[in-house]
Amino acid sequence: MARRQVGLLNPIADHKHGGLTDQLVETLREMILDGVFEPGQKLPGSRIMARDAGVSRATVLAAVEALTSEGLLESRDRSGTYVAWREGKAADRAEPRPSVADDGELVPFAACTAPIDLFPLNIWRRLQTRRWWSMPRSALSEYQRAGVPELREAIATNLRISRGVKCDADQVFVTTGAEMAILLAATAAGAEGALAWAEDPIFSRPCAALRAGGVTPIPIPLDASGISVHIGKQIAPDARLAVVMPSSQYPSTVTMTAERKQELLDWAIAHDSLIIEDDYDCEYLPGDAPRPIAALSRGREHVIYVNTFGRTLFPSLRLGYLVAPPKLVDGLHEARRLIGGDTTTPNQLVLCDFLTGGHFARHMRQSREAFAVRRQTLMEELEKSVVAPLNFTNPAPTSHFCLNLPPDVDDAALAQRAADIGIHVKPLSRFVVGQDKSRGLILGFGPHPPQAIVAAVARFAPLLNDVLARAPKPKVA
Repeated sequence: MARRQVGLLNPIADHKHGGLTDQLVETLREMILDGVFEPGQKLPGSRIMARDAGVSRATVLAAVEALTSEGLLESRDRSGTYVAWREGKAADRAEPRPSVADDGELVPFAACTAPIDLFPLNIWRRLQTRRWWSMPRSALSEYQRAGVPELREAIATNLRISRGVKCDADQVFVTTGAEMAILLAATAAGAEGALAWAEDPIFSRPCAALRAGGVTPIPIPLDASGISVHIGKQIAPDARLAVVMPSSQYPSTVTMTAERKQELLDWAIAHDSLIIEDDYDCEYLPGDAPRPIAALSRGREHVIYVNTFGRTLFPSLRLGYLVAPPKLVDGLHEARRLIGGDTTTPNQLVLCDFLTGGHFARHMRQSREAFAVRRQTLMEELEKSVVAPLNFTNPAPTSHFCLNLPPDVDDAALAQRAADIGIHVKPLSRFVVGQDKSRGLILGFGPHPPQAIVAAVARFAPLLNDVLARAPKPKVA
């Protein structure tokens, strides 16, 4: 069996209907419209895309030219090609500013990232130095595809204690992050060509991983209890997978109820389907937080549990993991052999010491305490500075929340105006695929110290007041 090419693009098949250029144009167009490539994002170089898609560079250049003529892409001299699409048309606004400033500090209110200011860097340095002094040279070249046994055992032990997930070390596979874990899971499950439920509002990265595995994500709306299993059964009753974030769904922050978790698990059991559970932000929940689906009765057989240390320690660590049902362990080893995505042995060894030495548990306890202060600071500053009443969706003590806006407010335009004054927020509408017309802003508080939050609100509140003052007032019956 040929080794699967892993990249942003799947190989283009020359036997399918339409020429190679037309197929590549369609693929790139879908990725742009689905948000895999976001507005203002630079595309990979033509040689990289040609390699991933298995076509010539001339085919890539022709596809890029076609999408540029449509207004979806724009070329910048000596810089490259960028996504210009926004809200279904060519962008006519400046490129949003990045979430990381030139000095490396995170720009408020960037979400979906670890609180690097809280990370115990000195402890990590000490552990790393000790490992490098004692590590044999063979560790620089050898690796084990499923991960270093010491780390796999440490992860299994941590999950049994902290999340109630009963698993053995041989069920744990170390990955480069949550997206690679989802790709491996879909491949091991033999789901190529199948359908997968995906929560709407949709986080584009898991969907991109599913597509890379040949799986088609089907948006299923959320309600206050989590993914709507009832609607999922109507839209895609024969789905092979369901990809969910029960602890704190990104971007909506909805927490799945215990009843909905059981309903979803019952569906998976009845249809012999699998649940890929990304336990997003679970480490920031209080100690009495609900257990994941993988900890429920029979969850061990029907749930692939996924998590990453990039959201708790630091993003460049590039280490995550999945816990496979026993029946998929052999398939995971084969998928790992085909796909690759191996992680570095030295980082795994240092992380193992960080876990077994109690440093991870202590870091998460301190992070939860800091997050509570930061969340309270952001909410109080907004409520004090913004004239209109504010509506937050389930402001759970995780790392971000969603500020709901009136339906007539253009949240994408508001996010762009915020970027112009150095404030990084994401519009909720960018993540919505179905008929829901919700508008809102995703504000991260976890990575930002209180003083930075106060200063940012002082800049952001006048803009928010101006937009809300212009919004149409709801009609009184």
